Amino acid sequence: MKSLVQRTLRRRLRSERLYNLARRCLLVWQYVTKTPDDPEFRVFAKAGLGDGDLILDIGANGGQAAVALAALCPGCRILSFEPNPALWRELDFVGRLIGRRHSYERFGLGDEAAEVPFFIPHFGRLPVTTRAGIDRAAVEEHADRLLRELGERPTVVESSIQIRRLDELDLAPAAVKIDVEGAELAVLQGMTRTLAGAATRLVFIENNVRLADCSALLAELGFAEADEGLSLNRLFLRRPGP
Repeated sequence: MKSLVQRTLRRRLRSERLYNLARRCLLVWQYVTKTPDDPEFRVFAKAGLGDGDLILDIGANGGQAAVALAALCPGCRILSFEPNPALWRELDFVGRLIGRRHSYERFGLGDEAAEVPFFIPHFGRLPVTTRAGIDRAAVEEHADRLLRELGERPTVVESSIQIRRLDELDLAPAAVKIDVEGAELAVLQGMTRTLAGAATRLVFIENNVRLADCSALLAELGFAEADEGLSLNRLFLRRPGP
């Protein structure tokens, strides 16, 4: 359903303003009806997260995950990370929708602090922000897929973004969601000290080409994959202590 709506919006709304307006209406509907953008986010509602618990939304995009997490975990705080300036206005809107429980940082996360190239497919002036990333080959592959889906190939535009290590921020999240278009392992490598702390109980990560390496690193940090029947993502829970 989500992909169908997105494809329809891209076909019909090539104005960035109209596209963002339509997306905001969809976010409001998802928040009010507690219908997550990705149904697999419902695992957060079963995780026993309590009032004041911090959830990290790494790779926030336009705030779809933040809206889902706020609706499914009404007592939790959500901190989003999104380095793409094209999406900051959308995250400002998400903050107004959710309220003070939501905040965001205007940088990405990785295994070292750096300024790195960032690639965004564009249909004219309309950025396809859900297919942007730091891996040019992966973004070009997304552009090819959009050509097959829509009959038109977007132009890939290069810019740059700021990256930091999560361990520098001294946070104690109860849960972490990571969706960074193939850079999930680098994000995990930059947050090993954070994840080693007892506060973090679950990590929810999008399927990616380095999933085996991600799983191995999480196992070293005390997490085991949970069998929740997920297809687009993987859920890792902290193993019980001795």
